Amino acid sequence: MANLKDIRNQIKSVKSIQKVTKAMKMVAAAKMRRAQENMEKARPYTSKLNNMLNDLVPEIDRSILPELESRISIDHKLFVVITADRGLAGAFNSNVIKMAQKAIDKFGKDKSKLICIGKKSLSYFKMRKYNIIQEYIDFWSELGFQHAISMGEKIISYFISGEADEVQVIYNKFINVGKQEVQNIKFLLYKLKPQLIKLLKRE
Repeated sequence: MANLKDIRNQIKSVKSIQKVTKAMKMVAAAKMRRAQENMEKARPYTSKLNNMLNDLVPEIDRSILPELESRISIDHKLFVVITADRGLAGAFNSNVIKMAQKAIDKFGKDKSKLICIGKKSLSYFKMRKYNIIQEYIDFWSELGFQHAISMGEKIISYFISGEADEVQVIYNKFINVGKQEVQNIKFLLYKLKPQLIKLLKRE
């Protein structure tokens, strides 16, 4: 049975741990607030840039940018699945993985390639023998512009080479600290008008 001195020492240890965890919580909250502020500042620019590009794309000469090359049929797809490296985040990772698996299985597992960004998506799809052609893990804490450039170039290269006729990106869109919405967007695909498709098929 513990004596009074042991009990006092245990109480002292618990209080010390409480102080450390409280400090860690404050640091994490400050980092989260800073990241949220930076992201919210960038949103108006992202939205305007997206609208501007959508207006310009139809006027660009396709021979200049192979990224805008039109595809008559979608025979192969590249899925970019973005999750975290760690768990214990509720449905943050599982919702993305569920939507990704549903989309991949619907199109056809044998016709799909995956780029997994984050350990959670990588371990899930690797264990189930999906065709993973690229992985990016253990970089979130030092995420920078160069990471985005590297990933973007790799994704575009698969589209230009014809290994993928369409690229879909599945990720969590940040709404607020307690809410994210899973998005499945077409990153690379320029749709042909139905009349043009008929003409090309005749040729």
